[in-house]
Amino acid sequence: MVEVFLSLGSNQGDRKGNLEEALNSIRSFSEDMRNSRFYQNPAQGFQGGEFLNVVSGIKVNMDVYSLLTQLQSIEWQMGRARGQEGPTDRSIDIDILSYTDMVLQEVDLE
Repeated sequence: MVEVFLSLGSNQGDRKGNLEEALNSIRSFSEDMRNSRFYQNPAQGFQGGEFLNVVSGIKVNMDVYSLLTQLQSIEWQMGRARGQEGPTDRSIDIDILSYTDMVLQEVDLE
């Protein structure tokens, strides 16, 4: 099992409901989930609605690339469109903050 920390954010629609849906999806393939309280942040790098965020600590039995694929699948299923120019509003955004103590600088992971 590998310890992972994720950041989740939403600034469209039912922001809390979006975060709860994403956390439930992540719970289906992880163990020992611990979540911070929900908190709000302004949009960074663009003019948009305020984000509702949560940080989640989980344990998974998969490599970082498989985890990324799972998380992007959740985003896609929840209506997240990738490939748009620049930062924009989104129903869900899931970022890997840390995957054990690995430090990777790869286009697909940034």
